[in-house]
Amino acid sequence: MKSLNKTLNHFKPSIFSQMSELSRRHNAVNLSQGFPDFSGPHFLLEQLKNEITDTAQDKNQYAPSKGLPILRQVLAERYRTDYDLSFDPESEITITNGATEGIYLTIAALCNPGDEVILFEPFYDSYLAAIQLVGAVPIFARLESPNFSPSLSQWEKRITPRTKLVILNTPHNPSGRVLDDSELSAFSKTVVENDLYVLSDEVYERLIFDQQVHRPIASYPGMRERTVTLSSAGKTFGVTGWKIGWALAAPELSHGIHMAHQFITFSVATPLQWAVAKALMDPQDYFQEFRSHYQNLRDLFIPPLMKFGLNASTPQGSYFCLVDTPKTFENDTEFSNYLVETIGVSAIPCSAFYSQTPPKNSQVRFCFAKKPETLQLALDRLKRIDL
Repeated sequence: MKSLNKTLNHFKPSIFSQMSELSRRHNAVNLSQGFPDFSGPHFLLEQLKNEITDTAQDKNQYAPSKGLPILRQVLAERYRTDYDLSFDPESEITITNGATEGIYLTIAALCNPGDEVILFEPFYDSYLAAIQLVGAVPIFARLESPNFSPSLSQWEKRITPRTKLVILNTPHNPSGRVLDDSELSAFSKTVVENDLYVLSDEVYERLIFDQQVHRPIASYPGMRERTVTLSSAGKTFGVTGWKIGWALAAPELSHGIHMAHQFITFSVATPLQWAVAKALMDPQDYFQEFRSHYQNLRDLFIPPLMKFGLNASTPQGSYFCLVDTPKTFENDTEFSNYLVETIGVSAIPCSAFYSQTPPKNSQVRFCFAKKPETLQLALDRLKRIDL
């Protein structure tokens, strides 16, 4: 038989699915993969029941490829209200199969084979896979621990005449860093001066703590027409299995995204789109409760780690925290294997978020989007770590 696509042959199974499988095998508490182990908000689930059983109009057939008009209109209103950003729901918004599809669609729409894409390590692994699938060339800059701030002098050196796109992620996975106004201002100025596009992954936009502020990069001078903004109901409402995401961009960029989308998934689940649209209409109280709930989980989980002698960071956003690999272990992979096999708690080794050699003070990533009793069980086990 003829060989498979050589690009696909280079891919390895996702580290997230690997660690979840190890968790099952060792009956470990799974703090590796980023999803809640509790249900989404009751009002959203009830809304979905209503949509599925609505006999007045059948909401269980194909939605328009761009997404339901009501969801696109609601999103346009949310971005106008929350961020003072104006998007045309007809020509500038595409509903995608989660933000992950949006990542691939954006790179496929913008990049030709040989175009260079700058991404910052550590990075979500779908970025690199999408770049490789379309034949573009990944160029790596580094966010240095512990601040994980983009060094302007470092990443400017990566720009060449072949650079087409830069990928930005704030709040950042895996570090939980929220980029501030001065960092985003400097970043956007360089992007405009070099006539680049930006893929801005903002899926954790609502998960910000301690009075942090999320600032969409599209709101900065010169960035509106060159930015694709991605987000997702999966993170905003804690329903990662729904896979309702969105891509917001200028008409020309949106057209390319939709052209790719219509031949990959065509459209995404109709009743889920209806439910998300209704849930987004007036959720200010929910957003406040949402942040407070996750901040309480963060503050339940992280301080005890410090008492156990682990050097744990306190994230500004997202639902992840990083823990330095103790010196008694050779690297983060050895430490994460020890955690899942001996301690009974799984984490992601952060070397998986690097393409180049990871830093010497490697870390592991825990997800604290879990029930308090799940986190307490994990803590009861983690205190047995032999440092």
